[in-house]
Amino acid sequence: MDGGHRMRRLAEALVFAGLAAGLHLAAFVAVPGGAPGAAGAGGESTVTLQGASGALDTLVARWDTPPAAPSSLPSPAPPPSPAPRPSPDPAALVAAPTPATAPATATATAPEAVPVPAPAVPPAPPQRASAPAPQTAPPPPPVTAAAPAAVPRPPARPERQAEPAAPQSGRHEAPTSQPAPAPQPAPQPPARAAAPDQRAAGTGGGAAAGQQGRSEAPRADPATRQRAMAEWGGGIRAAVQRRLRPAGAAGTTTVRLSVTTGGRLAGADVAASSGSAALDRAALAAVRAARYPHAPAGLAPGTYAFTLPLTQR
Repeated sequence: MDGGHRMRRLAEALVFAGLAAGLHLAAFVAVPGGAPGAAGAGGESTVTLQGASGALDTLVARWDTPPAAPSSLPSPAPPPSPAPRPSPDPAALVAAPTPATAPATATATAPEAVPVPAPAVPPAPPQRASAPAPQTAPPPPPVTAAAPAAVPRPPARPERQAEPAAPQSGRHEAPTSQPAPAPQPAPQPPARAAAPDQRAAGTGGGAAAGQQGRSEAPRADPATRQRAMAEWGGGIRAAVQRRLRPAGAAGTTTVRLSVTTGGRLAGADVAASSGSAALDRAALAAVRAARYPHAPAGLAPGTYAFTLPLTQR
């Protein structure tokens, strides 16, 4: 069994080896010698080359050859020389300026006027008589007359001098607007009015008491005086509000009143009406009936003005 099996395997190996050798030999025989041939339309990486014909070489050489430049250009024909003009007669030159279109007609009829100078010699003396014609040139007089027309320009200078007068008038008017700061001296009358109070208060001390009052007034700084005025004004408003009685209408009446440092009403009037006479009368009645507090110690003796808006609803 073992010997038969080995023989079979050996026979198979020989057969297969022979087949393989035959296939390899067939492959070598199928490959042609030399360079590969063109594949035509079925080729993918091969190129078919073909020699160019003689006609194609001639066409390429003709394209590469630059065009031949012309050896010589035909010379243009010279323009015809103009016929020489005859010298004009001096007499004709004198008479030429008279017509305005003489130059244009002369150029158009130059060839025909060649024989004219010969017969024009005899009438030259009478044509010379027309030479004074340029003397009748009136244009120069208008030029001289136009010069005086520019002379009236000097009157414009007084107008320029009059213009600076406007700023001067504005400067004179400027001081008229300066009285606007006039309301600033308004607080001064109370200080002046304080002098009689100081003298009246000095019944016991005489002149010494007045000097003490004057020395104490300047010591109050503006902040202290402002606080004192605010405190006193609040007390005055509260006193008037307590006396205000309803008038059966709604509105705001602004009252201006003057109060002394001793708490006495010096004057009162309506600064801005509410539009209702009843409201205005009620506001003035409350101002006159109120009992005002004395001024704080930080204010100098005198009379001070207050403006109170009184509203009723």
